This record gives sequence, C-alpha cells and structure tokens, in this order.
Amino acid sequence: MLKEAMRINREYNISLYTKWLGIYFLLLIVTGMGIGMMGSLLRLFAAIPIIIWLINDHRVRVTGTVLSSICFLIVCAATVYWSIDMEKSISRTMTQAMFLVLLMSASYYCYNAREIEYLKSCLIWSSRISAIVLLCTGTYSAGRLLLSGMITEDPNYLCGYFLFAISNAVAQIMNSGTTMRNKCLFTVEILLYTYIVFSTGSRGGMFAVAATIVAQILIFQDSNTNRGVIVKKVLVAIMILLFAYFATSLLPSEVASRFTTQAIKESNGTGRYDLWKDALNAWNNSTLFRQILGYGTAAIRKVTYLFPFHRHNVLHNVFIENLVEIGAIGLAAYVIQILSFWGVALKTKNLFSVAILAGMLVLSLSTSIYAFKPYWNIMLYVVCVGCMAKSEEALDSSHIY
Repeated sequence: MLKEAMRINREYNISLYTKWLGIYFLLLIVTGMGIGMMGSLLRLFAAIPIIIWLINDHRVRVTGTVLSSICFLIVCAATVYWSIDMEKSISRTMTQAMFLVLLMSASYYCYNAREIEYLKSCLIWSSRISAIVLLCTGTYSAGRLLLSGMITEDPNYLCGYFLFAISNAVAQIMNSGTTMRNKCLFTVEILLYTYIVFSTGSRGGMFAVAATIVAQILIFQDSNTNRGVIVKKVLVAIMILLFAYFATSLLPSEVASRFTTQAIKESNGTGRYDLWKDALNAWNNSTLFRQILGYGTAAIRKVTYLFPFHRHNVLHNVFIENLVEIGAIGLAAYVIQILSFWGVALKTKNLFSVAILAGMLVLSLSTSIYAFKPYWNIMLYVVCVGCMAKSEEALDSSHIY
C-alpha cells in the first residue's frame, strides 16, 4: 500500500523547482532581450530554480553528465591562465559555470512522469512563443525575416528555437493515438515552421531542422501499434518535402535562391570553409603546448590576428573552435560532455531528446553555440528524464509493501 501511495504521489505532484525550471524553458525567447551588464533577461529566470535548490537542499548527485560538465569547465577555467584574451576567457568560463550550477540543481531532484511531461510541454511552447514573437515583431532585410529591436537573435541561431515544436509535431502526425483533428493542426504547425525557417534565409538553420526531422522520422516508434509505421514515415517525409517546395515558392527570389544546390556550393559556406582551413592551419603551425592546451577559451578572434586568416571572426564551428581555443584536451573534454547527454537520451529511449540533439549537433557544425540556451535546455531536459528513470528503478527495486 505504501509503495502504491508513493507511486500515486510521484505521478501527480509538480514541485516548485520543476515549475520554475519549466518557466525558464518557456521564456526562451527573452534570451535575446539584453538588460545591460546582466546580459540577457533569461539569466534572471535561470537564477530562480537555482535559488530554490540552494534553499531546499543544495546537495549534488554526481551523474555522468554532471561529471563530464565539471571536467569541461575545469579545462576552460585552466586556459584562463595562459589565455591571450584573459577577459574573454574569464567571461566564457563564468558562463559555463552558470550552466553547470543549473545542471547540478536539475540533476539532484527525482522527477515523476507528470513533471517530465510538463517540462516537455514548456519546451514545445517555447518554440511556439518564439515563432509568434518573430511573426509579430520580425522585420525584413533583403527579403529575409529577421528578429531585431527589443529582442534580437541571429537567424541561424533562431532556427534552433523551433526544434522542440518541430520534433513534437512530426512525432504526433505519425502517432496513431493522435486524433485526426490534432494531426491536421500539427501539419499546419509544420508548414508554418517550414515557411519561417526558409524565410530567415538560414541554410545552417535549415540543415539543423532537417536533421531533427530526419532523426525523428527514422527513430519514431508508435506506442499504440507497429502497423503501417514505415508507410507513415515515408508519407510524412514526402509531405515535408512538398512543404519545403511550397515554402520556397512563396519567398522573394533573392531569398529562395540561397537554398538552391548551386548557391550552396558556390557560397563556400558563407566564408566558413576558408575560416576552418585557416584555423586548422593555425593549429598545425602552433607550438605543441598550444596544440594540446590551446590559446584560451573565447580567444579565437585574437588567434585570427596571429596567423594569416581570410577574415577575423569566430569560426562558426564549435568543434574546430574548441580545438584552437582549448586544444586537443579541451576538444576531447567537450566531445565527452556532449556524448554523455546523448548516452542518457539513448539509454532512456527519449526519442524527443534524441531528435533535437541531432539538430543541435548539426547546428553546432556551422555556428558557435557555446552558450546557446535551446541547447542548454534540451541538455537539462535530458538530465531530468535520466533522473526520473533512476528514481523509478530505485522504487521498483525497493522492498516496500
């Protein structure tokens, strides 16, 4: 009886911490709203679940994701001492430290199914709110839909905000348990996001969205039946390709032309390929110390002045940027950190998270998403799912009757 009561209690209660973590997820779009020296407005909301954790208990459960994140932070912090841009390195390290504290707070709690569903719903609605804000306040420049003004975000990054709702909509359309009315609504939602993504003119964002959709289609499993799943997957894939064709036909010619095969080939990655080649040449021509330990986290712009670079900018590739900034050891630490989250998502069979992580991984190949809040949010969600799985295992193995 007591064991059954514990199950019922876990099933229906949403803790104060979880409520505020969900609010933090929900208000994703305000990360583009600056508040002076404080950075983005979202930082204030990130502090609330941390404060709740510190007041209530402030203990830490050392999971694989927490341990790998601690190791990565230590590597970043160490590079401050030999950084060629100490101020930027300190700032980047503090940002990574804030994420680690938020991660440690999330990893401590045991979540129930309702809390996980609540957090997932907040992630999905963060995409929808972001889309509404973009459509209501966005402006056009050279035919491209941009978010600027009070809330500002790079169009490449902005596409990453929509991955939560896109992943969910694709799964719901294929799910036999979804009503026909809701399938139609999710279809309209997919069409809307397809148009928005192409309207931004972001090719990197398009590839990230495509990766999420492809991953979701490939790994989808119908919880109600296995009949006709392959047919559903093929039909959904065809439908989305038709949506993409329809969306590009509505765009101004200068924007639509960005997505042609010829334009993508001739763009040279919008200068990214030259940057990557220059960065790899710089690493090859560096001393052994710099190759192993780097020039300092966030110091990439100053590195571009030490070697012949085509232009002085961030590298728009997290992996190459880590290799140069924090060296081979730092890159290894970063890869291990990312793999730890993938491991939890795969172990718990949380297909929603796997699909979004696939999109984020592709996005990280063309952007510098170190402190990218949608990436942080799916990582935090994965940790919560992992904690729920562990708490269920512990309860099932207990001998309470």
